[in-house]
Amino acid sequence: MARPIYVIGHKNSDLDSIASAYAYARLLQLQGEEEAIAARNGELKPEVRFVLERFQVEPPEAIDDVYLQVRDVMRRGVICAYLDQPLLEAGQLLQEHNRRSMPVVDADNKVHGIIATEDFAKLFFNDLDPRSVNRVPLKRDNLVRALRGRVLVEGRRTLGNRVIVGAMQAETMADYVEPGCLVVLGDRENAQLKAIESGAAALVITGDLLVSARTLTAAKQQGVMVISTAHHTFTAVRLINLSISTQDIMNREFDYCRPEDPMSEVQRTLARRRSMPVVDSEGTLVGYLSRTDILNARAKRVVLVDHNEQSQA
Repeated sequence: MARPIYVIGHKNSDLDSIASAYAYARLLQLQGEEEAIAARNGELKPEVRFVLERFQVEPPEAIDDVYLQVRDVMRRGVICAYLDQPLLEAGQLLQEHNRRSMPVVDADNKVHGIIATEDFAKLFFNDLDPRSVNRVPLKRDNLVRALRGRVLVEGRRTLGNRVIVGAMQAETMADYVEPGCLVVLGDRENAQLKAIESGAAALVITGDLLVSARTLTAAKQQGVMVISTAHHTFTAVRLINLSISTQDIMNREFDYCRPEDPMSEVQRTLARRRSMPVVDSEGTLVGYLSRTDILNARAKRVVLVDHNEQSQA
């Protein structure tokens, strides 16, 4: 986006100063500087306001100073994740747009947290903790999206947070199945039926393998969801771990700034944070600011008209 050029008359501008700003801004626009803007410093005098109203001309934009503000530097059109979005999709967004972090918003674009690449690393190492292994907050829609699966049978049982890979004998597997758990299986019919019988809430059949009519019938009768995916078992389990909602691991403690904040103040925060969201007075996301944006920042472009001495600026 082209940087604006502010054409400003002297302090507490009189009519000729305001007219000069409008005229020179228009000249710049005719010369190709479409971002030229007539501005003023200070309040309009009554006689100036009268003339502007008489000819139905909007007063020029009021500018108190030309110090850089967040709005001059921030990125617009921000890439963001949504609270209930599968973590897999959030990670893909970060990778696709080469970002280290991004805000997490709700349906009204209000910021609730930040998701960063290091959060994925923490998740990976948490998965190695024996106290949390096989425990995943399961959600039906996120599972289907992450696995790119086909729902063969809709379930009625409530999904819990336990995931089991049915890689053992059916009778052995039954000892590990608990009510509400999800079982990842191949095409062994006896294991599928045993999982249903033992209280599983959902089956994920990997490799696009055939699911027998007996299994489908039993699943419908017992209210067990059956999802078929083309992924093999190892990948399917990884994707199930990434099906959790972004809000489950996002950082809820974060700094933010407003578009009108001076950059001189925000830089102190960015000394300890790599980036932060920019929100309006209602908490709605309007931009994003990072250390890189500060390095790329450039001073405002200003043209002074109708000035006789420095003290008038």
